[in-house]
Amino acid sequence: MKTNNAVRMLFAGVMLAIAVPAFADHGHRNRHRDDRVIIVERHHYPVVREVVVERPVYVERPVYVERPVYVERPAYYPAPPAYDSTPAYDPPYPSGNFPRVSVLGTITGAAIGGVVGHQIDRGNGQVAAQTIGAVLGGIIGSRSGW
Repeated sequence: MKTNNAVRMLFAGVMLAIAVPAFADHGHRNRHRDDRVIIVERHHYPVVREVVVERPVYVERPVYVERPVYVERPAYYPAPPAYDSTPAYDPPYPSGNFPRVSVLGTITGAAIGGVVGHQIDRGNGQVAAQTIGAVLGGIIGSRSGW
């Protein structure tokens, strides 16, 4: 890092040394303008301004002041909610149509499926095979009825 900064500083110094003659004054700064000197005389005439003094004129003007205007407005109230006489409930779920899910069967099936999936694949897809085996084993085990 220090060598990098040293190289930059050295480069900046060399560039400044090369540019020094560009800033020098060689005594011929305005040489091309000195040959054509033209003197122009301009006459400035004084400006005469008249001063007019008159009395100010005061005119009565009306003054307008805005004041709030209060108007009696009718009050609007929302209509009371209308209720139907019969309640609207969802129909109850049928009790016998759903398969029973076994927690113990799900856990056991997932464990067995994970072990089987681990044994099937020995390559790069071992984790995927183990995961798929655990999911399928969990689904089959939940339906077993344990």
